[in-house]
Amino acid sequence: MRTLLLLLALIPIGICQAENYEAINEQKTLKTEYRDGRQVSILTKDSITVAVTLMKEQNSYGRFYQAGVMVMNGKGDTFTFAPEDIIVNLTDNRNASRKLGVYTSDDYTKSIRRSQDWSRFFNSVFDSMVADNAYASATANEMTRIMHNKERSSMASGYLKKNTMRQGDVVEGFLNIHYSKGRVLMMRIPVNGQNFDFMWDVK
Repeated sequence: MRTLLLLLALIPIGICQAENYEAINEQKTLKTEYRDGRQVSILTKDSITVAVTLMKEQNSYGRFYQAGVMVMNGKGDTFTFAPEDIIVNLTDNRNASRKLGVYTSDDYTKSIRRSQDWSRFFNSVFDSMVADNAYASATANEMTRIMHNKERSSMASGYLKKNTMRQGDVVEGFLNIHYSKGRVLMMRIPVNGQNFDFMWDVK
């Protein structure tokens, strides 16, 4: 049995009201499913898989969007995944688009600290993707090795940080995004020269 990975989520002490958002599927390759009550969007390109869930958090510090992100490297390539390259845009009711700021780990920990266990959610998502053979071009032997090495190679540090990823590595964590009212939120996650785009209806 794989040991659950404890992620330290940085959410302030107090009552938190989380709201899930519905993903907008405009890509034939994008899958959506539910894990622990959260809608998960899963996109695989060239043996790299990215899974994202988006919620709105509200607490004594205000409101913000929170995205749980998992990146899995099923390629033979080694690359560096940099969360600071993630772009978030919000479209309003007038179809005007503007960029939303994403908190860095350092920015967020300056004022807020609280632990929260995301491990059950991320492990559930991982198990689902492996069962569905998310690593489309990986051989059976590679899949087996990836499954057995997931616990060892997963770089789970709570708030999403930069990591070098070798084949079979998994990075999982979350990001907090400045909140603003709008209609559609788009998140672009660059991984190894490719863009993984996700959209949600946030009305």
